[in-house]
Amino acid sequence: MAERALTVVGPLALLALWEALSRGGWLHPIFFPPPSAIVGTLVALVASGELLAHTVVSALRIVVGFVAAAVPAVALGMVMGLLRPVGLLLMPAAAALYPIPKIA
Repeated sequence: MAERALTVVGPLALLALWEALSRGGWLHPIFFPPPSAIVGTLVALVASGELLAHTVVSALRIVVGFVAAAVPAVALGMVMGLLRPVGLLLMPAAAALYPIPKIA
């Protein structure tokens, strides 16, 4: 039970310290706004619908980007798998891309 309490108390103490340092002027509010201000801004953005609108736009951009990348990649992969000369020609370039992190 004490271990569970510590897992809750630790982050709460960190938030309280952050709030106190920010309100006391020890942390610059542009870089470290108090957590209460962050929560207030979140509530305001959700209530106004602005957060949802921006989230929908961002999600749409992600979907469009994924489709724009996946469709030609799948087509090229199928061509490489079906036509051996094309596969042999393009495999070195594809192999060079393996070490690059997928998120990039």
